[in-house]
This record gives sequence, C-alpha cells and structure tokens, in this order.
Amino acid sequence: PSLVGAAATFPKLNSRKHQVSTLEEQLMGCVRVWLQGQPPAFNSPQMVDLITYLTSLSKGSVMGKQF
Repeated sequence: PSLVGAAATFPKLNSRKHQVSTLEEQLMGCVRVWLQGQPPAFNSPQMVDLITYLTSLSKGSVMGKQF
C-alpha cells in the first residue's frame, strides 16, 4: 500500500483501543507486528527520521482526511 498522505490521517481514533493513536504509535506497531522487528524508540533519531519522511509524503494532503 502507498504511504502517500498517511501522516495526514494522524492523530486518529483507534476504535479497538478506544483511544487516540499517534503516527509514532502506529509506526511502532507496524514495525513490531507486521515486520516483526524492533521499532525505534520514541524521539530517537531513527524515529524522527521516519516521521519526517512519512510527513514529507503527505505534503499537500488534507489533514484529518481518511484515505
């Protein structure tokens, strides 16, 4: 799936957990579950780089719009 515009959908409600999820939390969950890897720590240089990259892919996207 494309990641273009993905960052613009966060934060968003996680209906399963009944809480608001951030882009960082989603990224950590994806790495842990789908890639079966060790996600970078919050605020680590690697996490900042990944969030910056994902955010750059959302340039021009409407914030809060679900894709």
